[in-house]
Amino acid sequence: MTTPSPLHRLAGTTLAVAALATASVAGATAASAQEVLRGSLSFPADTPVVECDGGVGIGLALDVDYAYHWTYEGDELVQERLILRYSGWFENQSTGERSDTVRGTGNTVVDFVAGTRTLSGTGRSMTLPGVGKVLHEAGHSVLVHETGEVLSTHGPLVNEATAEGARSVCAAMGLTGGVPLEPPDVHD
Repeated sequence: MTTPSPLHRLAGTTLAVAALATASVAGATAASAQEVLRGSLSFPADTPVVECDGGVGIGLALDVDYAYHWTYEGDELVQERLILRYSGWFENQSTGERSDTVRGTGNTVVDFVAGTRTLSGTGRSMTLPGVGKVLHEAGHSVLVHETGEVLSTHGPLVNEATAEGARSVCAAMGLTGGVPLEPPDVHD
């Protein structure tokens, strides 16, 4: 199995929010230089993102606040910006036990003039008392917007999509092992 990069997981969450935001303003016109849509979404922990020893599935629930900005020059869309702030928890799907809080932020800017998509923020942060950082994903990545080709990326990428992060999630839940699973398709 090929494990998706943490960047792709953040991009998947970003795309899910973007699809909802775009659908919400599909009938809007470019009457102003900038349009803004704010809202909240919740994603339940009903699909496992990590499997611990014994086949125990661990899901990730997120409550997301977002602001979606569209910038126009005349009638031409030149930039989209999505700002995310979220918190959530990992959940043992066998017992319902929840982890300490997982937090994150994200800022995605699509520059249609330059043809780039820039992702920045703290994708995952989870700290446990007496243990320290369990997950830490932060940084800045620039991609070609149309193809997703990564032009540059900087920062630590330890979250549930990495082997180290999956083991850390299981340990935080009092379990052993830890294998990252394919993320659910947010477009279904």
